Order: sequence, then C-alpha cells, then structure tokens
Amino acid sequence: MPCSAHFGSTVDVANFIVCIVNSYLIPLLILSAVVVFTYYIVQFIGNSADEKKREEAHKYIIWSLFALAIIVAVWGLVNIVTSTFGIRAIIPQFPTE
Repeated sequence: MPCSAHFGSTVDVANFIVCIVNSYLIPLLILSAVVVFTYYIVQFIGNSADEKKREEAHKYIIWSLFALAIIVAVWGLVNIVTSTFGIRAIIPQFPTE
C-alpha cells in the first residue's frame, strides 16, 4: 500500500512519516539484520576449525541479534506513539493468500 502524500495538516505529515517508517524502513532494517545474522551463522558453522573466524562470526551474530531487538523495539514504540496520539498507522502484514 503506497503512502499518500497529501499534506493538508501536521497530522497528514505525521501519517506520511509513520507510513514510510512502517511500510519501508522497518522491514528493510529487519531484512538487513536477518541477512547479517544468517550469513554469520553460516560463517560460524563453516569455520569450525578456525577459532579466530568463529570468534569474529560469534561477535557479529550477537550484534545482529541486538540490532534486531532494537529495531523491533523501535517499531513497537512508533506504534505506541501513533495509537496514543491517534495517528493513522499502517502496519505491514504478511500476505494471507
């Protein structure tokens, strides 16, 4: 669902920003964190003999999980703020068909 850019008031601007964050930015950040996590899981398993490479992969796994937790927390905060102030929020949904 595209975000409508009809700026008649401050609420319309806020709705547009929330739509952009919820529809494009958050899913892109989540995808990035999952890709990094998956890549370094493969590196961790594939380099089981090299302790230095395993340690580096372990560091990235931890940081990618931390980043994913922060992203989801910010997403939740954005949705709390939008529901508190009555801003129309568009939350991405998984396809059901």
